[in-house]
Amino acid sequence: MIKITKVDSFENFMELEGIWNDILYRSYAEPTFLRFEWISNWWKSFGKDKELLVLLAEEDEKIIGIAPLMIVSVKKFGVTIKKVEFIGMPLSDYSDFIIIDRKKEVITKFYDYLHENKNLWGFIKLNRILESSPTLDLMNKIPKKRLLFNRFLSDIAPCLNLEDEDYIKKRIKSKKRRKRIRRIKNEGNAFFSMLSEGKEKFSFLIEKFFEMHKEKWNKTKTPSMFNDKEYENFFMNVFTSLVDKGFADIFYFKINDEIVSSEILFLDDKKVLTYNSSYNIKYSKFSPGITTTLMMIDYCLSRDFDEVNFLRGNEKYKLELSNNSKKIFNLGIHKNIILYALDSALSILEKKIKENDKLYSFFIKYEKKIKDFLIIDSYILRFLCCHIFL
Repeated sequence: MIKITKVDSFENFMELEGIWNDILYRSYAEPTFLRFEWISNWWKSFGKDKELLVLLAEEDEKIIGIAPLMIVSVKKFGVTIKKVEFIGMPLSDYSDFIIIDRKKEVITKFYDYLHENKNLWGFIKLNRILESSPTLDLMNKIPKKRLLFNRFLSDIAPCLNLEDEDYIKKRIKSKKRRKRIRRIKNEGNAFFSMLSEGKEKFSFLIEKFFEMHKEKWNKTKTPSMFNDKEYENFFMNVFTSLVDKGFADIFYFKINDEIVSSEILFLDDKKVLTYNSSYNIKYSKFSPGITTTLMMIDYCLSRDFDEVNFLRGNEKYKLELSNNSKKIFNLGIHKNIILYALDSALSILEKKIKENDKLYSFFIKYEKKIKDFLIIDSYILRFLCCHIFL
């Protein structure tokens, strides 16, 4: 018989460190943003005003499933409501339940627990679940018990299959792209490498990454996230841990001993996931971002990786370099039909904002100012933007 245990204290949560990753690697979940190193460091940095709601599914005194959830108080339509969501949002590109056995029964038990304790929450948002995850299909099949479900395509994650030799030859190693690489290399003594080939450089490289990111993005309408020390400290701590264990790396390119650009990467067996990048604006005319990505792909080809995953987003360069993509879905669960209808409508409108470059830029630029002035929820702001501009 499967029983559910709630973990709601940080001390009890940290006791799971020794078994968490072992269960994760035996599950169907994509591990990158569910490793204990990522989840625990995220909680230490951002969990102070939230409540842990980690659910453990146990059978015969063995854990066979983990629901890495939390409760967050949010303002929605002028009212403070408690939301249940995955730990790590919004920094995690993927998330999911972690289940190694009896998938249907475990998900049903998780849902039954949340239903029986619906006094704890106002609504549930299980965001950024990969289309390939059994969670989506299993959640669709369980008895809803008068709760209301909605599911929406949230994003795509463009990917490059490195085993597609024809595509690599035509699109990645084209004369135009080779010329771009030669052009920047001609500026001086060029060198590129992965941090894993010299881990003693980690502190220097990550600090340089933060510096270049701030210098680049602080001149735009969307300032660098690393202006916030909490974010900077989180990434410093989590990458220190992941790099040491071989789960993350930094690909960097330099000319005459000066760092030109770098990319933060996650490693998952033979897959490389590109999380963030930055470059020295002194070299902007050479398009160092895309050029470094091309060199990183060359590096991966030489090291027998079989996929580069560009993670969430439909940026032009990702679409141009990819030959397939993964769909990412958001799943909502509601008790109130009005909130359900509004959330469904606003999810559609949010998608439209993302598809409109001008509208999205306007939203990013003015979201905080308008929210602070009107004291409204970001969903309402997105609705207003769509109503005015679409």
